[in-house]
Amino acid sequence: VELGAGLGLLSCTAALLGSKSVFCTDGDGCTLKMAKRNAEALIAANPDLSPINVRLLRWGQGDEATVIPGGHADVIVASDVLYVLGNPGAWGALLRTLLSLSGPETLIFLTYTDRGHGKYFEKFRARASAHFHIIESPPHLLHPTCDPNHVDRIEKTSGVVRIFCLSLKQKLETAADLVV
Repeated sequence: VELGAGLGLLSCTAALLGSKSVFCTDGDGCTLKMAKRNAEALIAANPDLSPINVRLLRWGQGDEATVIPGGHADVIVASDVLYVLGNPGAWGALLRTLLSLSGPETLIFLTYTDRGHGKYFEKFRARASAHFHIIESPPHLLHPTCDPNHVDRIEKTSGVVRIFCLSLKQKLETAADLVV
């Protein structure tokens, strides 16, 4: 599942890499129309690929179950979605959506680019850590253009790109689940 897909680049890439099912979501209907056209063009050129399911999803609205019929995502990707300062509830809504779409085996890959709102991100990260294990990818493993000072970087005005992997913390159902 791709959240905040925009034009659907990650969804198209997932299909090209052999994902069995791909769900491309965004909360903006106009943007989603462009993502759908991109997905349709890719599938038309590569008919053996799994279909890309393009769906409207507004975070935290409770309609996450309509995105993945019958279950949780294996992988969730959300690239460059943590920037909405004009909508202070968006990050909480994103967290609710991640929780709804996650199961015990789900891996979430989330990017964050600092554009001057690091304190909001740290609040989001603290809230998320109550529910998820969070590991940051070490900078030396990232592509060199993630560094804002790299000569080949296109977007020169934003900060360092950071990538996080999240997995749901297991909840103990009863005291009998405790291992002593």
